[in-house]
Amino acid sequence: MIKQVFDLDEYLGFCESFKKDSEYSDPHFTYSPDTLYSAFSRSDRSVYAVFDEGKIIGLFVLLILPEDSYAEMLIGFSKEEKAYSELIEMMKEKYAGFTMDFVFNPANRAIREVLGENGALFYPEQVRMVAKAPSPYQPRHRVELLSEKYEGQYRAMHTVDTYWTAERVLSAKDRFRVYVALSGDEVVGYLDVTYCFPKNEPYDFKVKESHENEMIEADLLSYALKQNQPNKMMYLVDADNEAEIAILEAVGFKRIEGQNSVTGTIGCL
Repeated sequence: MIKQVFDLDEYLGFCESFKKDSEYSDPHFTYSPDTLYSAFSRSDRSVYAVFDEGKIIGLFVLLILPEDSYAEMLIGFSKEEKAYSELIEMMKEKYAGFTMDFVFNPANRAIREVLGENGALFYPEQVRMVAKAPSPYQPRHRVELLSEKYEGQYRAMHTVDTYWTAERVLSAKDRFRVYVALSGDEVVGYLDVTYCFPKNEPYDFKVKESHENEMIEADLLSYALKQNQPNKMMYLVDADNEAEIAILEAVGFKRIEGQNSVTGTIGCL
C-alpha cells in the first residue's frame, strides 16, 4: 500500500537507517539532507510512504511540476522492488503522460531492476565533485557575464533538448547567471550556473567545435568560481569521462566519495 504522508515523525528512524548503507543510501540525501527535511514546506514536493503488512518499506520525496508534465524522485529510501513498483504504478495513475527522472545510488539493484522493467533509459554513472574559490587555474580566454549584446548568439548556441532551455534560464535571473567565453565578439562557449545557494551548480555549458581543446571549459568554470565566492560549487560529471574530470581537478574541484549517482528516465508514465 502506498499513501501520501504529511510529516516525518513516525518515519525518521527508517530514513536515518539508510545514511551509511553503501548499497541503498540516497545521493541527494547524502549531499543535502534538507532535501528530505524541507519537503513539507515546498508546494511542488510530495512525500509518499509504502507499507507491506503495516510495516514501512519505502519513503519517497517527489518533485511534481504539472505545468511541465514532469516529475522527479528527489529522495528514494527502499531496499524492496515492491516499493519502487508501487511508486511507479501510483505515478502512472495520477500523472499519466509525465516524464519522470529517478536519481539513485549506482549499487541500488532494486530500483534499477524495476526501472528496467518499465522501459527506463539509463544515463552514465556520475561522480560528484566540489570546489571553492579561488581557483588555481589561470584563464586563457575572456569570460564575462552575459550581456544583451551576446544574447542572440547564446540563444542560438544553447542546448535544446533540456528542461533548462535558454529561455527558461534567462527568465530565472534570481537563480541563474550565464557566463560567456569570447573570441573577439564571437561567443565560443557558455556556462549556465546557479548563484543563490550555499553550494551552487552548473546546469549546462557548451563549447563550439571550432574551439575545442582550448580549455574554454576551464576558463568558464574558474571565472564562475571567482564570482561564486564565498560559496562552494558542485559539479556532476560522468564517471568514465577522464578528460573532463582532469579539467575539473585543474580548476580546483575534488571528488566526493560515496556520492556517485545514476539517473533513469521514464519518458512517458
